This record gives sequence, structure tokens and C-alpha cells, in this order.
Amino acid sequence: MSTIKGQAAVIGDKELSLALTLIGGKIQTYVLKSAFSKASKVAARRAKAKAKLAFKSRTGLLVKAIQGGVTRSRKDKTPMGRVRVSTKVTGELYGKPVKPFKYAHLVELGTKFTKSAHPFLLDAFNDQSVMSALTAEARRKFKQLATKKFIG
Repeated sequence: MSTIKGQAAVIGDKELSLALTLIGGKIQTYVLKSAFSKASKVAARRAKAKAKLAFKSRTGLLVKAIQGGVTRSRKDKTPMGRVRVSTKVTGELYGKPVKPFKYAHLVELGTKFTKSAHPFLLDAFNDQSVMSALTAEARRKFKQLATKKFIG
């Protein structure tokens, strides 16, 4: 496992981990941003599929509100992938407004009354396809930069 600036961790591919620790600055950020973007979109698709299977919704707004993207750490500006439920997706059911971000945590973790959790966000990143997407995208960016002679 390779930790970059205390935030990002790449597990598995030793060559990729070594390359990420050897390069620095803007090139590292460029590669990681692209890799985390791809991996978080794969994780968002996985979370949407799990939410659709685990939780039968009347409106389908929860599935529509799940998004993947990249953000940066406030401390050291390291890119981080994230999957979240958007606050901008709203709808209406029986004349009342429905906001999926207000009940997503109840579906994810369950309540003390239902005691049945349907995890869709937590399980999205625990999949091999997310790590393979991250690794493949990072390798692709490294090759792209190597042909442009930015690395090596």
C-alpha cells in the first residue's frame, strides 16, 4: 500500500504505487484526479444498482440522486473520489415534496424500528471493479504523459 500525502492510498499494483510516490506535484494530482474520477463513477453506478435492488422506492429519486465525483482535501489539496446523494434532486409524491438526501442515511443504515439496513453506498467501494478502474485509469494517464515526455 502506498500513501500519498497522508490522504490517497493505492493498494495492490506495486509499480503504480512506486510511480505515484516518485513523481510529485501537478503530475501526481493530474493522474490521481483522473483515476479517482473514473473509480468514483464506477462506484456510483454500483451504488445505484444496489439501491435499486435493495430498496423498492415509489419515486426512484434516491437512485437518481446518487452521484460520483472528485473533490480535493482542504488541508493539502489531494484529490479524493466520493460517492454521495445529491441535495439538488427533488420530486413530489402525493403532493408533498420528496428529498432523497433527507432519507438516504435511513435506507443505508436502517432505523431502530425497521432494523433492516440496505447498504448501497458503503458497499459500492468494496468492489474489485472500482479498484481495477482506478488502476487502469492511472496507468492510462501515465502512458499518456510518458508519450508527451512529461515523465521520464
